[in-house]
Amino acid sequence: MNWLDDECRRLGLTALQRRFAQLSATLTEASERERFALVCFHALLRGDIDTVLGQSAVTLSVLMSSYLVHHPALQDPVEEYLFFAFYSTWLSYPPVRG
Repeated sequence: MNWLDDECRRLGLTALQRRFAQLSATLTEASERERFALVCFHALLRGDIDTVLGQSAVTLSVLMSSYLVHHPALQDPVEEYLFFAFYSTWLSYPPVRG
């Protein structure tokens, strides 16, 4: 989630940075953090980030599962971006096997 944190810091969005940190701290699995980043990136592109950040830790998981189903158009470009954004962390978080 460093890229979200860094981008918020660069833009001076401290409240947004804090909320990202609060929500991402509740995600323990690497796959959850990756999905959260994907959903946040989608939401930022759509101007819908308040929907994501307004979730509780309990409802965030449900939102993440349904969000990508309801917004498929941006999935490929965002996945390509995240592929490179998370490239440096691959050794720390090996792929999750089904």
